[in-house]
Amino acid sequence: MACLSNYRSCVQHRTLSTALVMVVSSVGLIVPARVWDKLPDLCLFHRFMGVPCPTCGLTRSWSALLHGHLEAAFRFHLLGPPLFLGIVIWTAMRFRNTEYKWSRPSVILGAGLIWTSYSIARMAGWLPSPPGT
Repeated sequence: MACLSNYRSCVQHRTLSTALVMVVSSVGLIVPARVWDKLPDLCLFHRFMGVPCPTCGLTRSWSALLHGHLEAAFRFHLLGPPLFLGIVIWTAMRFRNTEYKWSRPSVILGAGLIWTSYSIARMAGWLPSPPGT
């Protein structure tokens, strides 16, 4: 892995990604899910186009997930819980300097196709928009 040639940079990257996951998780745990519903719609895509963007509901999904409301987490964004779990696993593997197969082009392409298909289905109205949008 490239970490062997530039150890200091690799450690800094792992520390930064771990800190980012910890900060996001802490904010999600501290701020109750109901608070997110009271905030104004900040998504410019949703405001101008009138349809949910690919990430609409993701913050509320992660907040609900961190508060143990799994059903609500999937209702806000179907791919929110799997994405959060993937980010946590990826960060843990990066921190341990473990080789992982998620960076293979086929895995990344597959995940991108699933995300794009889900986003298009929500924008077309074939799937429900997140609550509150």
